[in-house]
Amino acid sequence: MAGDANYVRAKKLHSEFHQFAGAIAQKIERGDLDAAKHDLDLGKPFDEKTKELTKHMMVWRKSLQ
Repeated sequence: MAGDANYVRAKKLHSEFHQFAGAIAQKIERGDLDAAKHDLDLGKPFDEKTKELTKHMMVWRKSLQ
């Protein structure tokens, strides 16, 4: 599976998703709630990465059927 292109892409997107999520969590931990809320807004990088990962997972699932 590690050599499967869909797996490689999903793993990369998942890692990027968690980088954005971690940055938001750090802002919350620092008490910077306004910045965290801003980062969670539609169209922001976290939202876009979430959509990209979800879309790719659907494509990958379809390829396995």
